Amino acid sequence: MKKRIDLLILMLISITMSGIAHAGTVITDGLVSYWTFDLNHIEDGIIEDVWGKNDAIIKGNPKVTGGLIRQGLEFDGAGDYVVLENLGNLQTRTGPSTIELWVKTSDTTTYRTLFRVLELPCSIKDKGWGLSINASWESPDVQGPVRPNPLPQQEKNIFFKEGYLLFENNRNGKRTRCRTLLAAVRHTISDGKWHHIVFVTDALYIDEKGTEWKTSNLYIDNIHQPMPSLPMPWGRFRDSDIDDLIPFTQPVYLGATNNKGKAGAYFRGVIDEVRVYNRAITHEEVTHNFVSRSGLAVEPTHKLSVAWGELKTRR
Repeated sequence: MKKRIDLLILMLISITMSGIAHAGTVITDGLVSYWTFDLNHIEDGIIEDVWGKNDAIIKGNPKVTGGLIRQGLEFDGAGDYVVLENLGNLQTRTGPSTIELWVKTSDTTTYRTLFRVLELPCSIKDKGWGLSINASWESPDVQGPVRPNPLPQQEKNIFFKEGYLLFENNRNGKRTRCRTLLAAVRHTISDGKWHHIVFVTDALYIDEKGTEWKTSNLYIDNIHQPMPSLPMPWGRFRDSDIDDLIPFTQPVYLGATNNKGKAGAYFRGVIDEVRVYNRAITHEEVTHNFVSRSGLAVEPTHKLSVAWGELKTRR
């Protein structure tokens, strides 16, 4: 009888280990940088890039708190942000890229920035690259003839509008000066729950005539977000347009707008599991990362020693 029980225990351990080995880790093809925001990856104001070589720099005093996976970083909305530099295509905005993160916030007092860069010449019209929450753009071709609530207003052309995200993929050009691609997407983020956000630049799209375009895509909680009044996909560039683009000179600020080196519109809430890819990941890959709770390392739900202890107790 004892031998049979021991055999059963070994079989259960084998099944457990098999489940651990096949736990879903995140997509690594094209992965440039990965910041877990876990406590053991933060030291002296530096956040370790656990995949690449782009350690991030903490500004202000964000606090380590409970995250989606282990710990995350809590921003106070009053000066906290993280500087991301040297990020390949994301940093240049001249090629395909993806930035992915998990966020949780309940703040609806004003509009907040998840990440946003303003540079000349687009910055003359307050047109940037990035994503803001509870925000909208006054341009009639996005909002229609009725402007959103004008108070509070933090930039010349961005206004507070609860329940909206402002997606901006405006890019500086040598010949065209500033190419404008933006959308005010209706989606509630400020509900105190975790939300998965994926910002994709220059995904390949072939239309019904066989013409190739580079498109901009936004996914929230694994759902592709269309631009109001326009068919999907939206935000198209031709390859000739891409060749005209001018690279960044400023780093990306996570949790704030980088307005030509000056931070503002600070995020209030928790951010976790930030990843950057040097390509446009697909919707299938977005789904894979959305359901993954393993990060890079394989982490069992219960440690083997705990499982073994429970089995011995039941004997």
